[in-house]
Amino acid sequence: MGKQAEEDFASMCALYNIWAHKWDDVTTCGVCGSLIHKTKRVDGNDGRTVRASIVDYLIFVGNKPLWVECKGRLNTTNFPFSEIELHQRQFLHSWQDKGVDCALFLIAGLGKAPNRKAWFIPWSKWDEIEASLAPRKSLPWSASLYNYRLIWERGGWKIPFDTWFANAYPDVFCLPSLYEKEYV
Repeated sequence: MGKQAEEDFASMCALYNIWAHKWDDVTTCGVCGSLIHKTKRVDGNDGRTVRASIVDYLIFVGNKPLWVECKGRLNTTNFPFSEIELHQRQFLHSWQDKGVDCALFLIAGLGKAPNRKAWFIPWSKWDEIEASLAPRKSLPWSASLYNYRLIWERGGWKIPFDTWFANAYPDVFCLPSLYEKEYV
């Protein structure tokens, strides 16, 4: 389900001319062409190794970097907090501690947009949101996260002018095209 969130986020970035680099779970060997799965060792007695990327995107809004994890639960009425893995949480907190913004792009709900919701939440607020819902273990689809909402319009998620993202990155509405039509 997270792939839909990644696709929705990439479309939103393209709409606003936000430079976005997708961190893949696999890469191709430059010599033989075979797939190389990125792995992360999981601490534990069993010594399991799982394949996992850290977070989904590094974006730049103008010249400001932002790490983004995309998550989604379609055709359900909640988002389990456990779907954000410990190594992802640690990665986002470590960059946040270095003064780099981080965020969570989240979709949830029943059916296709516009019958589902999307939020773009600063990572610095995510812990507060989880704590405020304790002892719940999930975010209900009906959650009122007004300052983090996105709006579905004409086939894509739009950033409202009165949200945290618009306030933190006011240039997002007037970024120049990422690619020139013709190079001289």
